[in-house]
Amino acid sequence: MNNHETAEKQGRITATGISEAGYEELCRRTISRLNEAYDHDPVSLENRIDHTVRALVSLRDKLIVDIRGGAAGEGGAKRKKALADVNRALSLLVSLDYPAIGIDREMMEKAEELLRYLALNEFRDM
Repeated sequence: MNNHETAEKQGRITATGISEAGYEELCRRTISRLNEAYDHDPVSLENRIDHTVRALVSLRDKLIVDIRGGAAGEGGAKRKKALADVNRALSLLVSLDYPAIGIDREMMEKAEELLRYLALNEFRDM
């Protein structure tokens, strides 16, 4: 059984691959993975960042599916703004995968700051 099948069986994602968890929970999971990455050496840090990026992609995909599904009104507008912020955080983390010289931990901190803002503000009422 692959990871997708295992996760689906445990009820964490739907048949379409979209997480059943709420936005805030997905955001907090991503922050947690990012925090775990801080204390690792550059070699293992890359692997940790990959896991963090995957978690953030799950959040992004859920927002996209919900927006396309017709999330209207203020909720739809909030999701679109949150999607833009998630994409910014994702860009910061993806840039860590191909550093010219070492890992820029400042980029990690900026991504974490943005995700904390989302978790505490934007995703509270969604």
